[in-house]
Amino acid sequence: MKTKLEAVILILISTVLISSAQILLKLGAVKLPNLTWQLFVGFAFLIMATLFLVLGLKRGEVSVLYPILATSYIWVILLSVSFFDEHLGLLKIIGMASVVVGIMFVGFGSRNGGLEQ
Repeated sequence: MKTKLEAVILILISTVLISSAQILLKLGAVKLPNLTWQLFVGFAFLIMATLFLVLGLKRGEVSVLYPILATSYIWVILLSVSFFDEHLGLLKIIGMASVVVGIMFVGFGSRNGGLEQ
């Protein structure tokens, strides 16, 4: 099965929703036990992300699409620095680089699958 471009777009949307959901859930969690709009929107984003993920996986190869989804780890770290003034230390940078290298290895390993337009 070739991976269609629309599958990649669906997974990218899922990645944005997952990353945004994590930030919103953190914003809402600091206000617990009060329920906030951030919690509700965060959970809604997770549900929508799952739907986009399923639709994307239906149209493509897991080995091509999941590395794209894995970039959400990087986005969450970068957003945490912006939203929560978290420190981006050497270990976090090494961890992000490791994720990128891992994504590249998986991507090169699935080159035979290719992307269908």
